[in-house]
Amino acid sequence: MERARLLWWGGVRAGLVTGGIVLGFVISGDKTYVLPAAIGALFVAFADAGETVGRRWRTMLWTTTWLMLAALLGGVGGNFVVLGVLMIAPLAFVCGLAGAVGPRAGLAGVLTLVMFVVFNGAPDSERLILLNPLVVGLGGVVMTIATVLPHVFRPDAWRVAMEPVESIPRRLQGKLNLDNDFVRHGVRLAILITLATVLVDVTPYPHDYWIPMTIAWVTRPDRNGTSTKIMARIAGTIVGVVITAVVFDTLAVTPIQIGVLVGIATFVTIAFVWANYAIAVVGITFIVIGLFSFDGDPVGETITLRILATILAGVMAFLGFFIWPPVRRPHSKAQLPA
Repeated sequence: MERARLLWWGGVRAGLVTGGIVLGFVISGDKTYVLPAAIGALFVAFADAGETVGRRWRTMLWTTTWLMLAALLGGVGGNFVVLGVLMIAPLAFVCGLAGAVGPRAGLAGVLTLVMFVVFNGAPDSERLILLNPLVVGLGGVVMTIATVLPHVFRPDAWRVAMEPVESIPRRLQGKLNLDNDFVRHGVRLAILITLATVLVDVTPYPHDYWIPMTIAWVTRPDRNGTSTKIMARIAGTIVGVVITAVVFDTLAVTPIQIGVLVGIATFVTIAFVWANYAIAVVGITFIVIGLFSFDGDPVGETITLRILATILAGVMAFLGFFIWPPVRRPHSKAQLPA
């Protein structure tokens, strides 16, 4: 536990906004858009976590844009399986390569890839394919406004916000070569996510998004970072799935109570994402299962399958380093945040 990296206020803000969005849709009687709106808000809160005040709006809005695109492409791929498989490899490569631009870009790449595989694995009607990205954007914009608004009248924040940012081509200059760890990471990620997507498409596993989603979360450019994330992910998922199953099966929670619990889980996720990843995963697991429950996804019935899928995804992510190992360099590591 890295106590200095706990984000209490960020967690409170994210929990209130995400929980409020869920409750708003539930109270309105239309739960169709709960999942995309809440995920949009949650993922944009991830992008904000630990960011400098004056740069938050830029990071959060760019992340919102990429999440909307990923939701659109994932929705299309979910309804046209072959097209989804064809899209996943180049998208995974670009999302993996994003870390070469910088840590924030790398984090946005992870979130974008997770968004794609979630919507790719949970196909909707053609109408929702077009509407879901807009609702994702709504969640992201609401979270951005809630984050930036308290600092509107701070001169130092605006001064930082207006500072020029180095262009992406300049930041990639000299890095697009086969010895770059992020290039190798992108290739490994493309292969792993494609294999996982094909695997869930040809098997009767009921949650097509779970294995690719887990691989996207835990795979890092370096072996040690990936191993750490795998162990934390497995431990956090087991605890999170058990807690979620107990809550749903023994307490018979109502949709409004689920909204409140999702808000609390969001607080846990954002508050601990930098301090203790395993605890954050407990929150993420509850959020994902809770949000999908609005679409009729069974909770307690598939607890064993979810745990086994997490372990399988972790094994695949680790074995991915035998595809193309990182370049050995003394005293240097290619890392992504969170």
